[in-house]
Amino acid sequence: MKVLTSYEAQLNSHCMRALAGRWLGVFWLQLFALMVVLPRMSVAEPAAGQRYELEIPAGNASSALRALAYQTDHALLFRAAEIDAVHTPTVNGRLTLSEALEQLFEGSDLVGHVTARGVIIISNKDESDGMRASNRKRGLLAATALAAVTPVGESLALEEVVVSAQRRSQSLHDVPISISVIGGDALVRENLLNLQDIATRVPTVKLVEGSGTDLINIRGVGSGRNAGFEQAVSTFVDSVYRGRSRSIRSALFDIERVEVLKGPQITFFGNNAIAGAFNITTRKPSQTFEASTTLLYEPEHGEYLIEGGITGPLTDTVSARLAVRASGMDGYIDNYWTGQDGPDLQERFARLSFAWEPSDTFRSDLRVDINTARNKGTVNQELIDCPPPAGYGNTSPTNACNRYLAANNGVVDDKLDYRSGAGASSSDLDMVEVAWTNRWTLGGGHQLVSTTAWYDHEAEVTGGLLPVPIRGVADAPTLFSHYTEDYYDQFSQELRLESPEGGFLEYMVGAYYARDHLWASGYQGAYFLPFGSFTGGEYGPDDPLASALFLEQESNTRSAFSSLTFHLLDDLRFNLGLRYTSVRKQAERAAVRGLAPGWATPDTLIPGTPAQQQAVARALGRGGPDLPFARPSRNDEDLMLSAAVQYDLSDNLMAYVSYTEGFKAGGYAQSSDPDMFGPEDVDAYEIGLKGSLFNRRLTFGLALYHNEYSGLQESVIVYEPSGAVVSRIRNVGEARSRGVDLNLQWAYNPYTVLLADIGYLDATYQDFPNGPCTVAQGQMSSSCVQDLSGKPKAWAPRWSGNVGFRFTYPVRDLEVSFAPTLSFTSSMFHEANADPLMKHHGYAKLDARLGVGAADGRWEVALVGRNLTDRAVASRITTAGTAPGTVTMLPERPRSVAVQLNMRY
Repeated sequence: MKVLTSYEAQLNSHCMRALAGRWLGVFWLQLFALMVVLPRMSVAEPAAGQRYELEIPAGNASSALRALAYQTDHALLFRAAEIDAVHTPTVNGRLTLSEALEQLFEGSDLVGHVTARGVIIISNKDESDGMRASNRKRGLLAATALAAVTPVGESLALEEVVVSAQRRSQSLHDVPISISVIGGDALVRENLLNLQDIATRVPTVKLVEGSGTDLINIRGVGSGRNAGFEQAVSTFVDSVYRGRSRSIRSALFDIERVEVLKGPQITFFGNNAIAGAFNITTRKPSQTFEASTTLLYEPEHGEYLIEGGITGPLTDTVSARLAVRASGMDGYIDNYWTGQDGPDLQERFARLSFAWEPSDTFRSDLRVDINTARNKGTVNQELIDCPPPAGYGNTSPTNACNRYLAANNGVVDDKLDYRSGAGASSSDLDMVEVAWTNRWTLGGGHQLVSTTAWYDHEAEVTGGLLPVPIRGVADAPTLFSHYTEDYYDQFSQELRLESPEGGFLEYMVGAYYARDHLWASGYQGAYFLPFGSFTGGEYGPDDPLASALFLEQESNTRSAFSSLTFHLLDDLRFNLGLRYTSVRKQAERAAVRGLAPGWATPDTLIPGTPAQQQAVARALGRGGPDLPFARPSRNDEDLMLSAAVQYDLSDNLMAYVSYTEGFKAGGYAQSSDPDMFGPEDVDAYEIGLKGSLFNRRLTFGLALYHNEYSGLQESVIVYEPSGAVVSRIRNVGEARSRGVDLNLQWAYNPYTVLLADIGYLDATYQDFPNGPCTVAQGQMSSSCVQDLSGKPKAWAPRWSGNVGFRFTYPVRDLEVSFAPTLSFTSSMFHEANADPLMKHHGYAKLDARLGVGAADGRWEVALVGRNLTDRAVASRITTAGTAPGTVTMLPERPRSVAVQLNMRY
């Protein structure tokens, strides 16, 4: 099959823009064909009078010509500007090429001419006679030259994907990194509102929202539940680092694309990107007026979305963009205890950005983001497996499961069915980010880039840790209350110098500085037992005991980095990267204990006397009342190397092999243990193949990786004989992550593109002799440890990914689209202890989108379906405190079908 292309598009190279004159351009095309193309290709001549079975629906001329090229196996040339407004009728039957072209363009100013070499040229009637005469004079050379700019298969060629994974704009297939890319338009179409939605699609990526921190893992590696952690999977928005896990919740708004970079990304994204990075690019202002609107409503759960953006010039040198979003839902979990469905979401986003280009050598971009999010009902499913399986044997009447059974005559709802008896919960987030990027073009084509950013957020989360409909001590509305505050601000400055591209040596050098301040608190109300009885008379059995832990930390990060690319041969490149990082942290920690009626919060906690606080600490098993760090400051530094060799096997295939060293600084934990955690390191190896086949009808990326971690920072849960659940941080001796990533796109025909993004992962602990015990083991001893060496890591399914296709078909002036996606994952553990209780079975979810809209893309109406098979899945499984053998689950959303309207102006 040959290709359908746009003649005008072919003239959009730098060379052709300089030779835009019609006949002069044809002359240069002929010369190019004579010298380069003619020896390499041949074009089959059409048989005289040959007829073809054609079924070309009515619609716009561009779609009709694509169908004609596909059904007749002929190449076409046309100018896009000449056919954009032309509508063509239905053409069916057994016809010659000339007859088909005559029917298609009847009543228009266009005509089609088939050259002796089988190339179909679409032109205006006014120029057709001159063009045919010119072609007769030039004979086969003219036809061959035209065919040379329409290589076989290009009518189905997939679009080139451009990424900035190495801080330059590059083709995806020129970057020696395993990358999954999702465009901004696709995010809007499929209603993917946050990175958690993306994590359901991208293999080996797992993201779960938590009460204290969010869990982000790539290839089985991430940072767990503790406010003291920087994330091992870093998030960057327009090259600006967002260091806290909560900051990612507002990352996917009005963006151009998101790149999921897998494996350590140290050279270009800093020391914390030891497991991977989300590299997000926002939409930029334009000197061309544009506007867009998206409306969505889903009636079953009351979900809504209103989003709009507008951009255009303010002056000849200044352009601006304003984007806003309002979204939310009523919820899909029925909480019969509080009467509040959840999650009851209300989110508001706004972004104002400016671009100033006073000359060809300078551009300044300023972006301001504001986000507020309110959630009144993120609730866990109540106890699952209550009563617990045989062997746990905790028959105490204070056991939460036993109390639940006793209060409900032995009948409880212990299935994952979107009903809950948990106490009230809520979360609030307020975020502001300002980013200012200036780019100067210096002599010799060098670029000097400065990025200055300030980020600030305030977050509060309230929830009940035991989701059972039972009141606690002093008639508290929950058995175990939890409240966290998180105040964080960050200033950062990066300066880098980029060499021009194309020489023997390309280089980039830069420096980075960041200062951040964190204040975090965690309040817990222990109402599930009369703990006042255990305070030696300081409090009574009906007193609601509570505690609070505080962490304040200031960090200063200084880095210098460089990357060198040597073009050793035309097809061979050697990349070398270095980054030196020094991280200095200062921290303080304290604890307060006393009484908190109803719910433990800053407003309700009544501190006790020193003696009372000591007694409460002993009763709750949470250490002393004053817990300063033995070393209130620390400094970690490292020099990290990366190297890669790339070889172009052909013009369309690139193979690479890479080695990367990674490092993440140690720090301070927000927990009752008076200790720090040390740094972690990684040695990462990767070999890959990227490119396209069949004239870009098939594009793919294949990567095999082997990552070895030492000192891995792991958040673990310790289960005590009393049933209490305590969070700890430990450094794992050694861990390994290895596997295979494969993504591909295949243009099966002019209307259908097949898609797949699949990952195989083998992530295990190699040396972890002091790992946390399972729940069953923890019942036996308060000092229990388990040798996890050789056992699988948490959040590391063997298989994960998605498969699907996109189908678009023209119908008169409209275009119909259908896009189903099957996302899947095999079984995995949700805690770092290989406990069967915390192992989630494998599952698959089916999403689909059916749309109809204008062929020019001005409007579209669609149905967006998520989890259409209504598969019940838990995003998080945790053990239930005081109830060994039972667990709680946070359900993911059940089936939903929304109506979406997209408009562009």
